[in-house]
Amino acid sequence: NEAWKTEHEQDVIAEVKELTQSNKEVQFEFTPKEGKSGYSEYFIELFDTNSQEKLYTFVVPIMLSQDEKISVLNIFFYAPSEETVEADVDEEVEVDTEVDEEEDIDEDSEETDLEDEETSQDTEADFEEIVGNVQVAEEVEILDVGVTEYTDRKDGKKAGEMRFTYEGKEYSCTIAPNTPLSYFEKQVETLSYTKETKDIDGVEVTIYTVDYDRMILWKTKDNVRYVLKEKSFKDDSALEAVEMLIKYN
Repeated sequence: NEAWKTEHEQDVIAEVKELTQSNKEVQFEFTPKEGKSGYSEYFIELFDTNSQEKLYTFVVPIMLSQDEKISVLNIFFYAPSEETVEADVDEEVEVDTEVDEEEDIDEDSEETDLEDEETSQDTEADFEEIVGNVQVAEEVEILDVGVTEYTDRKDGKKAGEMRFTYEGKEYSCTIAPNTPLSYFEKQVETLSYTKETKDIDGVEVTIYTVDYDRMILWKTKDNVRYVLKEKSFKDDSALEAVEMLIKYN
C-alpha cells in the first residue's frame, strides 16, 4: 500500500520521469530542459496509497549548467518512519531509492500518529546533535530539519539541513560544523555564475548567483558553516534572512 511520487515547482530546470517502480526500488530520470540553467529542488516522497499519508521524503537538489550538464548535489532526507532508506547517485544521475521489506502498517491511527511524533523527535534530536541549538527569530517557521552525510569526504562528515520560511519566503539552509565552505563552492565551479562578497554584521558573506538562483555562504566565529539557498530571487530579502541567522547564531 505504498508508492513513490515526485513533487517540484512548476518552473524547474529539468524534467523528471519515473522509469521503474517495484516494492523495493524506484528509478527516476532527470532530463535538462532546453534553454534552462540554475538550481532546482525535487522531492521524492513515499506515500501510503490508502491514506495518502507521507511516509518519507528525499530532497534532491540539482544544478544545471548552461552547457546542459546536470550536477546532483548532496541529497538529504526526512524519515517519519522506522524503515531504512538509502539514496545512491550513479554516474548517469539516476536516483535509486531502496526500501527494506515492507512492514505491516498499524491500522490504529492514534498509535501511528504517536510513532510518527516519536520519530520526528528523533530526527530533531539528531539535527541538534550535529549543529547544536540553532536560534531563529520568532517569525521564522521551520518546515523540516534533517541530517545529511557527505560520504565523498574523508571519514564522512555530517551536516544539518533546515527548510524554513522567513517574511513569506522559503529557504533551505545547510549548517555544517565540520565541512569547509570550499566543499560547497565546488558545486558551482562548473556552472556559469557571478560571485560577490558582502559584510553583514561584521561577517564576510559570499554570494554565488546562477541565473536566478543564489547560494549564500558564511561561517560563524565558532567556524560553523552556513549555506543558504534561494530559488528565483527578485530582491535582497535572502540577505535579510542571512542577517537574521548571523544575529541569532
